[in-house]
Amino acid sequence: NPQDIVVYVETRKTIAKSSKSCGPNVFLGTKDDVTDCLEEKIGFTRPCTECWSSNMINTGKRCLNTCMRTLWSGFMTDNNVP
Repeated sequence: NPQDIVVYVETRKTIAKSSKSCGPNVFLGTKDDVTDCLEEKIGFTRPCTECWSSNMINTGKRCLNTCMRTLWSGFMTDNNVP
């Protein structure tokens, strides 16, 4: 979706931080909570946001230790984009 590509490019320096702020919902909320948070924080279309939330939930289930270290380490706070 061209609109989502524009949003991705425009938020490239903040998208990692925005996504991580929705991370606790992966463990403490529902898929809808994750999706709603991402939609509000980033601005993707609903279908794109649903894809991102599914990816976050899968990553949380399969990579919990890495996710937690990344969440609190500050790594990729600005997505390492110059």
